[in-house]
Amino acid sequence: MTHAGMYLPSLSYMRALLRSELGLEATPGPEKRPNRAVIRGAWGEQTLTVPLAGGRQAAGRHGRDLMVSEHGNWRHAHWQAITSAYGRLPYFHFLEAPFARIYASGEQRFNTLCASLQEAVMDAAGLPGVMTWLKEHPRPLRLPDDATLFPGHVSVIELLFARGPESVFYLLGD
Repeated sequence: MTHAGMYLPSLSYMRALLRSELGLEATPGPEKRPNRAVIRGAWGEQTLTVPLAGGRQAAGRHGRDLMVSEHGNWRHAHWQAITSAYGRLPYFHFLEAPFARIYASGEQRFNTLCASLQEAVMDAAGLPGVMTWLKEHPRPLRLPDDATLFPGHVSVIELLFARGPESVFYLLGD
C-alpha cells in the first residue's frame, strides 16, 4: 500500500492513511502542498520543499508527469537538515541507509520519489507485516501515553527515528 505523491507525509496523514487501509478511518484527502514536509530540530520547525519543474503552477498538479527540479541542490540540503534534526535520535543510525540512498538516487519523477520514501518508512516501521496480521486478526492497539510528543503536522520520520519499531503503536493505536 502506497499513496504516491506526498513528500515525507505528516504523522496525522500517514496515520489516517494506514488506519483507512484497516477500515478504521476514512481515507485522508489530498494535501494542499504535497511537495512540502515539516521537520523539527533544535532550532524549531523547518519546512522542506521539493522544487518542482514548472514552479508554483506544477505544485498544484498531481500525476505521473510531475518532475523534480534540481534547483538549489535541495537533495543535499534536505538530507543535511534531516541528519541535523534527527541524527541523535535512538533509531536514526539503524534506519537511515534506505533514506540516504533515496536522496542520493537522483530520482526525477516526484511520485516515484514520494513512493520510495513512503516505502522506506513502512519497511523501517515493520508496517507491511503488521498490516497483514491486523487485517487477519483485527484488534485494537493501544496508543502510547507519550503520543502527544509527536505533533500531527510534523513528518512521520521524526516518530520513526525516535521510536523505531514501536512506531506502529503510534500510527495504528486508538
